[in-house]
Amino acid sequence: MLAENLPRVLRERALERGFRWGAEKVDRLSLQAAMESYYSPELLARLDRAYAKAKTENWFHFLGLTKGAIEGPLSRNLLLANYLFQDAETFLERLADIEAQGPYVVAHEVPPDNAYAPTPVNRTADGVSLLVDRLAKIAIDQNLDIGDLWRDHYGAMKRIAIAGSKAGIEALKKVIERRSAKPAKKLVRSSAKVHPRDADWAEEIKKTAVRLLNDSDRPMRVSTGSLVRNTEFKPAAWPDAICFPLTRAACIEFQESQWHFYARRVLWAMARHHGKVVARSLITEDAGLEHHRATDVYHYLVSLAVIPVAPFKKQLEAKGIHLDWSGPCPGKEYRKAGRGYQKTGVITAYVPPEFAGKT
Repeated sequence: MLAENLPRVLRERALERGFRWGAEKVDRLSLQAAMESYYSPELLARLDRAYAKAKTENWFHFLGLTKGAIEGPLSRNLLLANYLFQDAETFLERLADIEAQGPYVVAHEVPPDNAYAPTPVNRTADGVSLLVDRLAKIAIDQNLDIGDLWRDHYGAMKRIAIAGSKAGIEALKKVIERRSAKPAKKLVRSSAKVHPRDADWAEEIKKTAVRLLNDSDRPMRVSTGSLVRNTEFKPAAWPDAICFPLTRAACIEFQESQWHFYARRVLWAMARHHGKVVARSLITEDAGLEHHRATDVYHYLVSLAVIPVAPFKKQLEAKGIHLDWSGPCPGKEYRKAGRGYQKTGVITAYVPPEFAGKT
């Protein structure tokens, strides 16, 4: 029974997960792409001989549940089941529900032009099992029995009775009894598991950080967001601490403070005008940063005689300015920029603050 029912379970689950093509067909290309992202092509090639030989045209043909479908190898069934369910208990529960419904019984209907020649109706087994699953859920949620279902959902019950005869109704009763008898269990989200590509993504994040921090072009601030956006390898939308602990740690390790970013950007602007006699305001304006903070950073870098040559991170580290730098004047309060800016009406000349001993 396992060989017969396993494709039905996997097919239904694939449709539930959104891999749908048209009405009731499985979107096999999207499903294959999702599995490649989840397992990696290297792992699939080691576990599946057909995939290793690039013979994937009929890779999921056994999910079609047609007469011409060839039974898929056990390894491929297990790979697909692990990806679609990610929870053995849920998989076994669904498999038991399918087995309780019994083998699919083909229904017949009488065409209007020939009252004595019944022809098979194109009703698929997964369509009946889907109805059974939905009605069982309704019965449990609303505390209904079989009689109530006949009263409130006559059309669906009639379809089950026609397609599966009495066996279909009995299967529905068994599913309701089995699910009602089970105690409520705490659902474990699959996202609570560490992603198998966490270490790979962490390494790619580190490479991206090194590239961004040592780039000679106009610096961008290196934050968790910029690291994720500029890394091509993305197994997930965001590196949360539960599924991607190593990736999240790498993002935190290599992200820079706002002041360190200011230092790199000002140093980049200084490098553009290196060897020329230009006004300080031109450099801070070219940096494109908040004026007062950029001015203090500029004077601080000049006081340290930092060489404005790429890689800027290396030049800053030589002067004791690291990624977590707290600025030239950690205790200084700056005026709020943007909507929070308040005019004082007083124009004062800029006086560089005392930088001695502050790094």
